Amino acid sequence: MNKTGHTRLLAALAAILIGFSLNAQPWPKGINGNVRDAVAQLSNGHAYSFDDWTQYAPAAAYAALGFIPGIEHESSLVKRGCTFIGGFGFLAATTLLTKEIAGEMRPDGSGYDSFPSGHSGKAFLGAELVRMEFGNGWGAAAYGIAGTTAFMRIWNDKHWLTDVVAGAALGILSAHVGDWACSFISFDPISQSPLLAINITF
Repeated sequence: MNKTGHTRLLAALAAILIGFSLNAQPWPKGINGNVRDAVAQLSNGHAYSFDDWTQYAPAAAYAALGFIPGIEHESSLVKRGCTFIGGFGFLAATTLLTKEIAGEMRPDGSGYDSFPSGHSGKAFLGAELVRMEFGNGWGAAAYGIAGTTAFMRIWNDKHWLTDVVAGAALGILSAHVGDWACSFISFDPISQSPLLAINITF
């Protein structure tokens, strides 16, 4: 991981920790309420479910782009798979644990698992993986989808602003955790074979 990667990782971690600590404070709840009211005026009660699908779109792009001729990428298929599995595993574990600890009521009152937003986390995990692997151009498109997903969670009254911000930061952090975890494994092609030799180094 280069210096820029470390900076992004630390920034994402800081955002998660700050978001978690602020979630219990009075003034972010006021901001959450103001944002919810403003978006409710725009939505006028109309909910859309496409965010249940777009949460996976950046990850799907991460999986598919490497097979398209002419699109440059940084890593082998196995390395990309390792990074995704590691990042998604970290995201799933930390999201579920944080939801359990925070016990935040959803805006629509449907449950006490509002903080952080899992949809936003998955979308931004995929977007950061796309940016890391395929560059800023594809990354910008993936981030646009991730941002739309996060906004729709507020639009559909499923999450507060702090939920989606923390979820996004956690997703970005998870992408770097997956990349870091796989940095201990070397993926060296075996001559005349489609297989890869996997060597774990510590």
